[in-house]
Amino acid sequence: MHEGDEVDEDVLHRWQTQLLQRLLAGQEPEAIRAALLADPGLHPLHEHAAGLDLHALAVARALVARW
Repeated sequence: MHEGDEVDEDVLHRWQTQLLQRLLAGQEPEAIRAALLADPGLHPLHEHAAGLDLHALAVARALVARW
Protein backbone atom coordinates (compact mmCIF):
# COMPACT_ATOMS: atom_id res chain seq x y z
CA MET A 1 0.00 0.00 0.00
CA HIS A 2 1.35 3.39 -0.95
CA GLU A 3 0.45 6.81 0.35
CA GLY A 4 -2.77 7.90 -1.28
CA ASP A 5 -3.91 4.35 -2.02
CA GLU A 6 -7.36 3.51 -0.78
CA VAL A 7 -8.20 0.16 0.76
CA ASP A 8 -11.71 -1.20 1.03
CA GLU A 9 -13.22 -0.91 4.52
CA ASP A 10 -13.91 -4.66 4.58
CA VAL A 11 -10.22 -5.35 3.97
CA LEU A 12 -9.23 -2.93 6.74
CA HIS A 13 -11.72 -4.56 9.11
CA ARG A 14 -10.35 -7.99 8.24
CA TRP A 15 -6.79 -6.75 8.82
CA GLN A 16 -7.62 -5.23 12.20
CA THR A 17 -9.54 -8.31 13.33
CA GLN A 18 -6.82 -10.75 12.22
CA LEU A 19 -4.05 -8.69 13.78
CA LEU A 20 -5.80 -8.16 17.10
CA GLN A 21 -6.86 -11.81 17.43
CA ARG A 22 -3.31 -12.97 16.82
CA LEU A 23 -1.87 -10.43 19.25
CA LEU A 24 -4.40 -11.47 21.90
CA ALA A 25 -3.50 -15.13 21.34
CA GLY A 26 0.14 -14.27 22.04
CA GLN A 27 1.38 -15.57 18.71
CA GLU A 28 5.02 -15.05 17.80
CA PRO A 29 5.67 -12.02 15.59
CA GLU A 30 6.94 -14.22 12.76
CA ALA A 31 3.71 -16.25 12.86
CA ILE A 32 1.57 -13.11 12.89
CA ARG A 33 3.31 -11.67 9.84
CA ALA A 34 3.20 -15.02 8.02
CA ALA A 35 -0.53 -15.42 8.69
CA LEU A 36 -1.31 -11.91 7.45
CA LEU A 37 0.74 -12.56 4.31
CA ALA A 38 -1.00 -15.89 3.72
CA ASP A 39 -4.55 -14.52 4.01
CA PRO A 40 -5.84 -13.98 0.44
CA GLY A 41 -8.44 -11.52 1.74
CA LEU A 42 -5.62 -9.23 2.80
CA HIS A 43 -3.88 -9.19 -0.58
CA PRO A 44 -4.32 -5.40 -1.00
CA LEU A 45 -2.20 -4.99 2.16
CA HIS A 46 0.40 -7.62 1.25
CA GLU A 47 3.20 -5.08 0.79
CA HIS A 48 2.36 -3.51 4.14
CA ALA A 49 2.28 -6.91 5.89
CA ALA A 50 5.62 -7.87 4.36
CA GLY A 51 7.15 -4.72 5.82
CA LEU A 52 5.92 -5.25 9.36
CA ASP A 53 8.75 -4.92 11.84
CA LEU A 54 8.97 -8.02 14.03
CA HIS A 55 10.13 -6.03 17.05
CA ALA A 56 7.13 -3.71 16.70
CA LEU A 57 4.83 -6.73 16.59
CA ALA A 58 6.47 -8.09 19.75
CA VAL A 59 5.90 -4.75 21.50
CA ALA A 60 2.28 -4.68 20.31
CA ARG A 61 1.79 -8.23 21.62
CA ALA A 62 3.15 -7.21 25.03
CA LEU A 63 0.91 -4.13 25.16
CA VAL A 64 -2.19 -6.12 24.22
CA ALA A 65 -1.36 -8.68 26.91
CA ARG A 66 -1.29 -5.90 29.53
CA TRP A 67 -4.78 -4.66 28.57
